[in-house]
Amino acid sequence: MTPIKLLFFIISATFLTCCNETKPKKVENQQIIPVTDTISPINSAETTKITDEIPPKKIRKINQGIKTAKKNLNDTIVKSIPDNKIPAVWEKTFSSDKKWMELYSLSKTSFITGWKNEFDSNPNATISEFELLYAYRSRMEKAFYQTPEFIEFGVQHLASDSDFISFKKEYHSHIKPD
Repeated sequence: MTPIKLLFFIISATFLTCCNETKPKKVENQQIIPVTDTISPINSAETTKITDEIPPKKIRKINQGIKTAKKNLNDTIVKSIPDNKIPAVWEKTFSSDKKWMELYSLSKTSFITGWKNEFDSNPNATISEFELLYAYRSRMEKAFYQTPEFIEFGVQHLASDSDFISFKKEYHSHIKPD
């Protein structure tokens, strides 16, 4: 035998003997020991005492006034942004910053290029304009999850972007209007 085979044999034998020692051994002489204690029946007085100690189940009541207040608050928040337009603060902040606009431009061109490649490789593919903007939003959420304002700015800016409009005209057969 070669030394490697001998070494492998020794290690395997050692491993198998170690594993066999850890197996539980069967007990051949099992003894049944009778229980000498008997269980006494519970009388009805003890039963009522036990049930009185258990607190009754609490029922949660929902205050209807809170629900309507939250609903009214949500309505005022939605109404505060007219027609879901980009707030002027976001427009000013992101449009004036060169780095944010570079990030927007990069995300826009890669998104449009990806969909051009998809339409070229799959001529039967169709999608609505809403679904395109939703896909752009989901990609932006993955990349810019810490800045939801920039995501909303990018989506709304893309909808009116000249590159996106020319892309829609070029692939009008693939993009359904909303």
